[in-house]
Amino acid sequence: MNTLRRCVLVASLAAIAIGVVHIRTEQSRCAAQVMATEGKWLALRADLGDLQARKARLRTPDRLRTRNYFFDTGLVPPGESSESPADKLASTKTPTSH
Repeated sequence: MNTLRRCVLVASLAAIAIGVVHIRTEQSRCAAQVMATEGKWLALRADLGDLQARKARLRTPDRLRTRNYFFDTGLVPPGESSESPADKLASTKTPTSH
């Protein structure tokens, strides 16, 4: 009877040990997956920061004026007249009479 109890005890301890090893292996795999996901998340955050900085640079008044001039959209920024630079220059010159 003692031998049977010992065999059952050893078998149950072996089953528990195999279960613990399996759980630890799964825990390590999940931890590696979390670290990989966190690395991707950090890379995405860096990309977001870069895109926000790029967007801010493109929205500066000088860049807006340059793009407006380049694409000739006809849009006028707030606070500026709708005259073109050539019209402004022509209106500032006074006619000369001899």
